[in-house]
Amino acid sequence: MHGRRYTKHLLCACLAAGSALAATTSALPEARADDVGGWLSEWLWIDFKKPNKTHGFQIWADFHQRAWGTNNLFIFRPGVGYEVGHGVTLWAGYAFIPSLTAGTPDSNRFEHRIWEQAIITQKVKTVALQGRVRLEQRFRQDADGVGERLRIFGRAGFFFGAQTEWGWAVWDEVLFNLNTTPVWNEGFDQNRAFTGPFFQAKSGVRVEFGYMNYLVNRKDVGLYDSHVAMINLFFLVNPFRLPPKPSEPIPPPALPPAPPPAAPTDTRPADGTPVAPSDPTQAPPPAAPDARPPEQKLDSGLKSSAPAQSTSSPNIASDLWDAP
Repeated sequence: MHGRRYTKHLLCACLAAGSALAATTSALPEARADDVGGWLSEWLWIDFKKPNKTHGFQIWADFHQRAWGTNNLFIFRPGVGYEVGHGVTLWAGYAFIPSLTAGTPDSNRFEHRIWEQAIITQKVKTVALQGRVRLEQRFRQDADGVGERLRIFGRAGFFFGAQTEWGWAVWDEVLFNLNTTPVWNEGFDQNRAFTGPFFQAKSGVRVEFGYMNYLVNRKDVGLYDSHVAMINLFFLVNPFRLPPKPSEPIPPPALPPAPPPAAPTDTRPADGTPVAPSDPTQAPPPAAPDARPPEQKLDSGLKSSAPAQSTSSPNIASDLWDAP
């Protein structure tokens, strides 16, 4: 209980710090450019935590493709993390960032980064909260020195209902350079503000798409503002996740109970005289003699030898044809 309370306080502090840093951008001079771009991101998160455990190793890898006009930037960022419990995960990794410009290969740049971060996740009713603090050590092959940068990220995902997989996401990330190098100035570096819908599948796949305002403090031209159409794809994999239980077969409907056996029929005469049981070894008694005239006996013999005609169908010929 104390760990969860500590985690919530830490998450709130992270979000508050991000809001405070984002508020400092209001004091910056007005951006000089208005550009349009498109970003596509894919995130792979492999969780090796076993069922009913709160601690475990994780693997992270994200890929990014970003385009503005003739400029294209790519990011490949793998990492290894360990969940310490209560929604807190500690990470470390490496990143490779090539920045390419079409038609001018001399302006291409390549950057290498070492990064460390802590992620805090919590869910309050239908709102999924996430906070992230990341430190980066940046190396550019065209410049001397190591750039130190701090990144603070906060996200809130509002589900449209307790049982729905759709929701609306709002997040913001502020980036600050902690030192000055030949290519980076100390102080405010970037601010990224995103809003848009998302779809969170139960299989661990999340699709997020929307609009992002990208404000960057470039050393050559100052503040540069961009409007970005963004698509983010997230894939969460857990090799130790238990498979869903198969559905039990539906039993057949119960048959109605059998009717009780019929009571034996009383065959005694009305006057109550007992009847002796029949002996199967004895021959049946002889039939009474027919006292009818000979003419009636002859007519009965002719009628009984003629085939019986069915009245169940109007097609009498068919009935006769099918008769044996």
